[in-house]
Amino acid sequence: MSSHAAQPAIVTNTYIDSAGRTCVSAQCVAQVSADPKIEPLFFNVEGYAGKALDLRRNSVYPVTNLSGSGAGSLAAAPANCYVVFPGLSGTIAPSQRLQFRNRDIWVLGQTSPSGIQIRGGNGASHEGLIDIRADGHIWQHIRSRPDGPATADNCCHGPFLFYQVKSGWLNHCSLYWGDDDCLDLFESDNITVSDCLIAEGLATPSSLARGSLASRGASVSYIRNLFAMHDQRGPLLQDIDNFDVYNCVAYNMTRGPAFQSRTSGKLMRGNYQACVQILGPNGAGSFWQNVGVENTGAGMQLYASGNKVLGSYTSDCQTAPSPFLFDSTSTGGTLDPVPSTWLSSNPHSSPRDDLRNACDVVEFVLANAGATHNRDLLDDTVISHVRNNTGANPARPGPWPAMSGGVSRHDPWDANAVDYLSDAIKLQFGISAGVNTTQTFENGGNVNDFLYIMNQCFGL
Repeated sequence: MSSHAAQPAIVTNTYIDSAGRTCVSAQCVAQVSADPKIEPLFFNVEGYAGKALDLRRNSVYPVTNLSGSGAGSLAAAPANCYVVFPGLSGTIAPSQRLQFRNRDIWVLGQTSPSGIQIRGGNGASHEGLIDIRADGHIWQHIRSRPDGPATADNCCHGPFLFYQVKSGWLNHCSLYWGDDDCLDLFESDNITVSDCLIAEGLATPSSLARGSLASRGASVSYIRNLFAMHDQRGPLLQDIDNFDVYNCVAYNMTRGPAFQSRTSGKLMRGNYQACVQILGPNGAGSFWQNVGVENTGAGMQLYASGNKVLGSYTSDCQTAPSPFLFDSTSTGGTLDPVPSTWLSSNPHSSPRDDLRNACDVVEFVLANAGATHNRDLLDDTVISHVRNNTGANPARPGPWPAMSGGVSRHDPWDANAVDYLSDAIKLQFGISAGVNTTQTFENGGNVNDFLYIMNQCFGL
């Protein structure tokens, strides 16, 4: 077995130093000062999800077809598994939403040669095309693009929903064409949304085009996401105990605050740090150069620092103004500043890893947001709109790009029915052939071996 194999149960607290030695928790504190080259092993789940997620899974489930249901489909993935797409690319079009109850899966879209797109799935009000109702879900490099509004009341059919989830991570996903919201987080705790591209909310006669709503939860992080071409909500935090919004970019938000928080009965503590609003061609002008706050209950404690408002992508960030916080419950058309009692002079404690300066954020987010393992034409078009100061939220979805072509950077797969990693690839990484790299620690295996290969081959 390789030197990185024998690890403790929680991978996110595991580090490796420059000599290949591993350390965990308290051990690392002493070693970091002695060895500045220590870096996280594999990757670190950022934000509040990193406090609760366990990255271990018991098995690998290969998706072998693009069917909406049945054996070998994404919908049939069992509980507690890594979901991979060896040699499979294309569009999955389920007849109904993909709902996952009591199944904690980790979907690795980056293991597909050119990518996986999910479309279709007419559902009822407040249900997502991908509907998550189980703890511990991780989704990476997946595109969710519904066919259109919900059939029940023409409202709230979005690409992705977390409902009463106690830990979850949405990373490098592309979410489009939500009717009301593209991403809903309802009554969910310890959720991180990072490096996602959330774009083109649908403007229908019955609803506004909106980016994301997190409502009635305990702790949520939004990190380095691009919200492009919505009416508002980039994102909206509502009745959330603790939240962290940093290094996010909002472009062309036409009818409301780009960044917004609202409470109806609980004390909310949150940070807005180094975020950028780009007004774009249809932005509502100076009225929306702000963080909107509605306080009708117990109050808020908000910390806002280093945020910027740009007229366009080419505006000079260094001289650009910072947004101000206003009370959006103001009457008479005025923009009253929030009371000083709603503000915090110091950032609230939160699991923040890499806070970039706002003037460095835009280019980084444009290069990295969304399903970037093999970025498709639709994501490229949205990025081009931001750079060229064009684009608008559409009234209907489509067109859906074809998911074809592309080559995995390093294909480790074979059908050995153990962990779907070839013996050759294991030997290359110093792992004995035939070892099941996905067994849990308690069962005598070393799941870190699987994560290590996924990191090296697919850049988790």
